[in-house]
Amino acid sequence: MRRVKRKSVGRASFLLVGILVALGCATLGSGEPATLTSWQVPTASSTPGGILVADGIVYFTEAHANKIGRLDSATNLITEWDAGQGPERIVLGPAGGVYFTERWADHIGRILPSGNYYTSESSGASASEPVGLVADLSGVPSLWYTERGVSKVGQLTLGGLLFDVLQVRVPATQVVSPATAALAPTTVTVTPQVTAGNPMLPPGVAVAPRTSSGPFTEWTMSGGFMQLRDLALAPSGSMFISTETRSILEFNPSADTVLFHDLPSHSLSLRLALDASGRVWFTESRNEKIGRLDPTSGDVVEWAVTGSQPLAITVAADGTVWYSDRERDKIAHLDPATGSLTEYPLAANANPTDIVLDVSGQVWFTTEQNWIGRLALAPVLGPPPVADAITGVHVTSLSSTQISVTVDYVYSGSHGVPVYVGGLPTVGGAESGSFGYVPEVIPTTGAGSVSFDVSYLGTGCTTTDGMDVYIYDATRSTFLFFQAAIAMSWGPCGSSGSAGLPSISLGVDRGCGGAYAIGDPVTISIAATEAATATLVDFETGGTQKQLALGLIPGGATRTVTGTITGPAGIEGLVVMAQTTSGTWISAGCTLSVAGADASAVSVAVDRGCGAMYHYGETATAVLQSSVVGVARLYQVTRDGRVAAVSSLPIFPGVTERIGAPIGATSGRSTFLLQVTNALGGQLLAATCSYDVVP
Repeated sequence: MRRVKRKSVGRASFLLVGILVALGCATLGSGEPATLTSWQVPTASSTPGGILVADGIVYFTEAHANKIGRLDSATNLITEWDAGQGPERIVLGPAGGVYFTERWADHIGRILPSGNYYTSESSGASASEPVGLVADLSGVPSLWYTERGVSKVGQLTLGGLLFDVLQVRVPATQVVSPATAALAPTTVTVTPQVTAGNPMLPPGVAVAPRTSSGPFTEWTMSGGFMQLRDLALAPSGSMFISTETRSILEFNPSADTVLFHDLPSHSLSLRLALDASGRVWFTESRNEKIGRLDPTSGDVVEWAVTGSQPLAITVAADGTVWYSDRERDKIAHLDPATGSLTEYPLAANANPTDIVLDVSGQVWFTTEQNWIGRLALAPVLGPPPVADAITGVHVTSLSSTQISVTVDYVYSGSHGVPVYVGGLPTVGGAESGSFGYVPEVIPTTGAGSVSFDVSYLGTGCTTTDGMDVYIYDATRSTFLFFQAAIAMSWGPCGSSGSAGLPSISLGVDRGCGGAYAIGDPVTISIAATEAATATLVDFETGGTQKQLALGLIPGGATRTVTGTITGPAGIEGLVVMAQTTSGTWISAGCTLSVAGADASAVSVAVDRGCGAMYHYGETATAVLQSSVVGVARLYQVTRDGRVAAVSSLPIFPGVTERIGAPIGATSGRSTFLLQVTNALGGQLLAATCSYDVVP
């Protein structure tokens, strides 16, 4: 819903669109000049609203266009996906998922940018109007949201079959030419008004009745129709909720109770933010004030900003406050210690709405004038900081279907260690879905080089004209991106398989999943129903991948291989791949537990079940699950005799990941092998699953 602006709205006299490359870690402060950078959103009249920033990538909602937008400020590329009706608030969830409220659809939506997948789940009853949204990623990940239309707070526990029905949403992309403008601020001093709390009159308390259904839990806020708006999650697990009444609610979900913190007369809170001391900052759009509630003492401090319409608010690391002033087309900064109020003017009728700070202290915001803005300072004088950078990319061809990509880098440690390097070939600037990569780890800071492998997953000859390379952290947030103009040809072309499906089996002497100690002997058995030339691939728990040529195995015969378990502890994965004398490629997998590792810690299946049959042109979807937090790498033994890297992604307990593999016109048996690196213990854990393909 578009907010009504009190002053007359004419045609905008100008629109600033631009970009500033932020240098250093300067934080905007009172009275300092700033540079405005703005990017025009390609979809006209889309009304950008909610915004989040993660490592230079900006996600935003487009309420009137029913879209989710993504801005890469390093490349100026804006990507837009279709979503449900009225997307409003937006947060980053596990595994790189972007979640948002769909106010007029009564749903919570999700976009998986890496696969262009969209899906949504109902947020509650009809006309519930989900508005506020926060993500709680401690423990089992969940989303908390307000239901404005029914005065409820909802919790959606992520995992299981939630957001399971994926829809491919092919995005629209456009590189936006940015421009910059210098902004000269004005500064005034505002004297705060203090309304002391009454220690003899504590906040009112009421029960918040709870109802649960599967992963959904809802609490009804007692007190009538309060039109809940924003919510902020405290470290204790409680949360504060703004209402369109004179109260800020303090909700304790573990006790099913709610406290009513009454505000001074005429105060109506809209958006909230918590500071490091646990105090609640809020905007009073109708009362033209910025407020702060101390929930312990009940004290309320208000700063009058006459003539304004403060909307969104955020607290900086130094305790100062930033907010958007929609009425006066300004971004404002308040220092509560001095009362200094600094305002940065925007274009007429810009109507700034949501606002956030990035890790370097730059201010990002959305506007109803259809652009995304950023405020930044010039760097503070002194020695320049160590800048994270990809300084070079080199490619070595390993075969017609595999390359090794060497990346030269400088890393300051800004996103912790380790971080990861990966990338994919491009055609016309867009990444191709016919490739997979195995990421490599950058374990320390400094300058260095690291290599990762890229595999071609297709069955026909193709060409690519570029290579995208990115470095990302443990949350899969990319903070360095590099585009290299590297042209390559890939092959070979696929060949047809035979009409029948011979089979091959793989086992160990203690049974697949059996337990072995380091130093134990192991006997591996391979048998084929038709004569076949076979290779055994061993995904060792030490991280290496070894291949052993077994030669020709006669039909109906069994070949045995003996060895010794070398360790370290983990789940070792074995895959045999073979080409029969009739030309059909078949494979099978097996795992064994080394030094007490839990053989059931990770699993991989296909959507129809392991051993299922698929036909040409269908898609086999790998289903990945893990009881540990880690990095998952999915490999596929293809029906042309290759071990191909399909995907790499973070994986979390209780969260099911799904990766589709299109079926080409080649018969045979394929095998998925999942390998997960446990983020806590460092163990490598593996699982396998095979499926058949026929015409």
